Amino acid sequence: MRFQPAARTAAFRALAATQPGCTPYHNHRPIFIRKHSEGQTLASLLAQVRPYSQDASLMERHRARGWLTVDHKSVGLERVLVAGNIVRMVIPDTVEPAISPDLLVLHEDHDILVIAKPSPLPMHPSGRFNKNTLVWLAREAWPDLTLKPVHRLDANTTGVLVCGKTAPAARSLVAQFRERRVQKHYIARVHGAPDTPELTIDAPIAQRPSKAGTRSIQPDGQTARTDVRLLRRFSDGTSLLELRPHTGRTHQIRLHLQTVGLPIVGENAYTGDANPTTGFTRADPSLCLHATRIGFHHPTTEVWMEHAAPPPPWHAHETSAPSQPAR
Repeated sequence: MRFQPAARTAAFRALAATQPGCTPYHNHRPIFIRKHSEGQTLASLLAQVRPYSQDASLMERHRARGWLTVDHKSVGLERVLVAGNIVRMVIPDTVEPAISPDLLVLHEDHDILVIAKPSPLPMHPSGRFNKNTLVWLAREAWPDLTLKPVHRLDANTTGVLVCGKTAPAARSLVAQFRERRVQKHYIARVHGAPDTPELTIDAPIAQRPSKAGTRSIQPDGQTARTDVRLLRRFSDGTSLLELRPHTGRTHQIRLHLQTVGLPIVGENAYTGDANPTTGFTRADPSLCLHATRIGFHHPTTEVWMEHAAPPPPWHAHETSAPSQPAR
C-alpha cells in the first residue's frame, strides 16, 4: 500500500479551514464520571466543566428540556454522582473559537501516523472545543482510519505528535512513553535567560489540576525532571532554550520554566493571569513552545525512528517578543 502524506495533509487542511465548530450547533457532550470525581453533586461538576456558564436557573431549564441527564434520566442538580455515571448535556447554539488548520503529516505507515500540530489546535473535545479539535477533524477528514494519539500537546503548543493507527500499535507506543523509552526534544523562547548554559529542573508536580486546569509544584507530587540548554540570547531580552523532559507530566515544561523565573513567551496560565473564562484562540499571543523532534521504536518492526517538525518562525527572529508578563 502506498501512503500519501501530502493527500492526508490537504484533506485535513481543507476541512479545518472551514472552521466547522464556528457555525452554531447543538453540542451533545457526554461526561464520564471517574473514581476521583465521585461524591460531588451535578451542580458542582457543571461548575468545573463549564465555569463560564454557572447560571443555576439556566442549567435547571436545560434539565427540564431533557438537555441534562445522568444515565439517560433527568435528575436534580443536587444529585450526588458516583463512578460509572454518564452525564450527558446539550449545549445549544455552541460556537467554538477558531483554530489553525495548518497541520502537516510527516510520516505514515501501516501502524503509525506522525504529524506536526499547529497552534491553536486542541487535541480532544474539552471546554469550549468539540468540532474544532484534532480528533474530531481527523475522524471527518480521514474516514478510513481511527486516529489514536499516544501522547498529547497542549492546544497552543506546536510540533511533532505520534499517533497509532491500530490498537496494538497504540498500546506499544503508550508502553514506551510509560517506561520512559521515548526521547522528546522541545525548544522554547523565554523571558530572560538562565545563569548557566545548562541546568536540570527537578521539581515534583501535583497530580490533580486546580479548578482553572493548572498544575503546581508540590513536594509530595509526581516526580518531574527537565533538562535545559541555552541555545541563543536575543536583543529583546528573551532567549531560546532546548528542553528535554524525562517525565511527561501535564504542563511540565511550562511550569518548570515558570518556577525558575523563565516564563515562556506567550504564557498566560502560569503568570498570575489564568482565567477559566478564556481559551486558546487565534487572537491570543502564540505560546513559544515547540516539540522539535521525537525518537521511539516502531511498534511492529522495533526499528528506532526519529521524526522532526519544521521549526516555528519565532525560533530565530530578532523581532521583539511580547512584554514581560506580570508576576
